Amino acid sequence: MLIAVVWLCVGIALGWLLAWRLHRARSRLRDQRQRTEIDDRDRRIAALQVRLVALDAQLLAARAEQRMSRGSAAQAAAQSTVVEEKVELAPQTTEPTEQHNQHEQRAADDLTRIRGVGPKLAALLQSLGIVRFAQIAAFDAADLERLDDKLGAFKGRAVRDDWVGQAATLAESD
Repeated sequence: MLIAVVWLCVGIALGWLLAWRLHRARSRLRDQRQRTEIDDRDRRIAALQVRLVALDAQLLAARAEQRMSRGSAAQAAAQSTVVEEKVELAPQTTEPTEQHNQHEQRAADDLTRIRGVGPKLAALLQSLGIVRFAQIAAFDAADLERLDDKLGAFKGRAVRDDWVGQAATLAESD
């Protein structure tokens, strides 16, 4: 009788052990599936965030270009009357001018010339579509705030180091 009770206890213990191991295996499998789903979601979110940053950079660049064109259009209109009076207009050609060729060759400025912008920050700015001093010089407070949100560890640097003022000076000197 004692042997039968011992075998019964051993059988119950083995049954519990087997049930516990099956439960643990199912839990691990479920956790692994959930981690995979979370990783997939995180990848999709990261891709959307990169796309959002790129679109924000394009918006900032377009606004800067628009401000520059507004300013240059007003200057050009004011100067055009003086130029027309003093200089005879040259015949129009289909070939680009030397100034245009120089502008095409100089598509990106060396942003590390701005105090406070190192190689890593310059690369980050270029990834955001900011490649010229004139773009930075045209930023207003709202643009700087939006840019600040994208700078991560460099947050606050644009205002603290007066990038707009430095970029304006550098854009004029170039």
